[in-house]
Amino acid sequence: MAGGSGVGAAADSAAVRLFAERAAAVSPGFAVTDETLGDVVRICRALDGLPLAIELAAARLRSLSLAEVAARVDDRLALLSRGSRGGVPRHRTLRAVLDGSWELLSTPERTLLRRLAIFAGAPSLEGVDAVCGAGRPGDELLDLVGDLVDRSLLVPVDGPDGRRYRLLETVREYAAERLDDAGERELIAAAHTAYVLDVAERTEPQLRTGQQLVAIARFRAGHADLDAATARALAAGEVRAARRLVAARTWFWWLTGQRRAAGDWAERALRGWDGRTLDDTVGLCVLSAAATARRPLGAPWTLSPELLEQLQTLQHPVAVFAAAWLAGASPADDAPPPRPAEQEPRATGPEPRPAGPGPKPAGPAPRADGSGPRTDGLGPRPAGPGPEPAGPGPLTSGPEWGGRTSRMLLAAERFAAHPDPWCRAASALLAGHAAWDAGDTAGAVAAFAAARDGFGAIGERWGSLLSASSVAMATTSSDPWAAREALREAERLASELDGLSEVPELLVQIATLSGRLGDHAAAHGALDRAEALADRSGDPLLAARIRHSRGEVARYGGDLDLAAVELYTALKVLDAVPGVEPESGSGPPAATRFSAQLLSCLGRVEAERGSAAAAGRHAQALGRALLTGDAPLRADVLERFAAGCGAPFTGDVRAHARRGAQALGAAWTLRHPASPLPVATELPDGALPEAGTAREACRAVLGDADFDRWWRVGARLDAPERTLAG
Repeated sequence: MAGGSGVGAAADSAAVRLFAERAAAVSPGFAVTDETLGDVVRICRALDGLPLAIELAAARLRSLSLAEVAARVDDRLALLSRGSRGGVPRHRTLRAVLDGSWELLSTPERTLLRRLAIFAGAPSLEGVDAVCGAGRPGDELLDLVGDLVDRSLLVPVDGPDGRRYRLLETVREYAAERLDDAGERELIAAAHTAYVLDVAERTEPQLRTGQQLVAIARFRAGHADLDAATARALAAGEVRAARRLVAARTWFWWLTGQRRAAGDWAERALRGWDGRTLDDTVGLCVLSAAATARRPLGAPWTLSPELLEQLQTLQHPVAVFAAAWLAGASPADDAPPPRPAEQEPRATGPEPRPAGPGPKPAGPAPRADGSGPRTDGLGPRPAGPGPEPAGPGPLTSGPEWGGRTSRMLLAAERFAAHPDPWCRAASALLAGHAAWDAGDTAGAVAAFAAARDGFGAIGERWGSLLSASSVAMATTSSDPWAAREALREAERLASELDGLSEVPELLVQIATLSGRLGDHAAAHGALDRAEALADRSGDPLLAARIRHSRGEVARYGGDLDLAAVELYTALKVLDAVPGVEPESGSGPPAATRFSAQLLSCLGRVEAERGSAAAAGRHAQALGRALLTGDAPLRADVLERFAAGCGAPFTGDVRAHARRGAQALGAAWTLRHPASPLPVATELPDGALPEAGTAREACRAVLGDADFDRWWRVGARLDAPERTLAG
């Protein structure tokens, strides 16, 4: 056979070899090649590898092209209604073969076979009994199932949740016609919907116990039937049933990284919702719809502080937990008030830096009217680190997504004495994030550890991995080695859950931390694994995070030019994230947060390279960080800005050092919003490594007294990003 490695692998398939042989007989010169392989495999799979069906499909090449046969193969009985003129008369058509098999069945066997057609997937014996059994005794039903298996009409499949039974697709299509002929479709469809809904609602609580993996396997095995039942309920206008089916799968989808599917189904189920009536079922649908990045602005399920408050009054643990967790996507109405101002020297913003010694990026200049090539590094991948940004854009507060602390604390209090151990562990997790947002690192670490112990005691992997990754977040500055071990634990747990989205995200964090620790082999190994998984997921934000991490690893290794290229590439990839507006920084909260971090790291690299682009990148990062309202993120960005101010390559060195001191003071306040200012300036818990370097550099320029004075000015600034990026 001609072709490459893909064709060689297909040559091992008896079905493909049979198709190729019969196709060549009716269409001389036919061969399986790289170009035809996909269609041939699709045909053979759709026909379940049945030799007669494959021979009949190949015979259709007399009058149809291969692509036309592949396009029509889902309508098997119509496509294969004519067979080979030279064949045995009874075997000239697939329908004739199935008719012959049907005639050999007893009446009870026919009844069972046609009713099995309602299943889109492979039911268990329990499912066969509930939907098709019609009250038959268990032994009798088991005998009927065995008879259909013996006649090769039903295929037993062993899976992690036990034995199931699958109809061949060709048989299913034939049996569905017989179901319609018997006038039973509506009756059996109702029984099917009731059964799959009952199983889903009984299984859903197990997703928060030590039976989590078994429950996930059950949902995976039944996903085709759940999809079919949900689509059928929506088509029939059975809104309540559709919403219950979506709600029952919400936590499964979130656990397994299928948030896009959750959002799509939830949006369909919520059509016609009045935006007011709210119960556990509707609340879970609302949370899934609101969490998808593609929701239309102004939709009734768009998150708002009022809706989040309502959601937290529900009873379902996931609804309350998710509402508190997503509170970070609502306006920051519970941020602490600004500190009282003192009579200190007036704080001024940095003046633009003149061009430095860094290499001038290639590319045509923008036209005077602002059109033409983009100037923000977000256009086609540059050969070098990219052009200097045009500026930060307007620094307005916009939709601030922070201020989740009080909501998390309220949810944590509700969960704290709950009889369900999952809820109590979730309470500790929420309390930990509230403490972290409030700058209480020690309290956060203690709460995260308690959450990890709580989830671990019941064998709940998702909560355990989230707790472990939270421990890593809180200890990265103080104990990076321990933080990396916590991330590795989280990655192991995510792998057990087969979390396609969580595993690569964790690998990215492991890689970045490994680069910081000087373990570059581990960093590149983790990134290679993450990249392979990202290719499967097709997530552009994840792809951008990987490029960002490669840039950071290159910076830690001293290769600033490679770091700049990787970071600019990440900016370009970010363009593909749905809803992102790179020029303004608006978009989904996760993308905006990442954009601020990325631009901040790029500003740091450009500063170390001596490039004039550093000032603009830092200004953009400050503006986008302010948009998020995320206090720890804003502190990160301010500390990287301070690092650049501590060692400016040109301009007024003292002015830059003053801004650096202000940025460090502002970062301290963001990390400790509820604490009084210390007598002596200090680094806050959770500070980046750059903060210590920046403090010493700025103090060396200003002297102790001036540094402390400007640090305190920064600590009392309201929205310091506006002042420092002005």
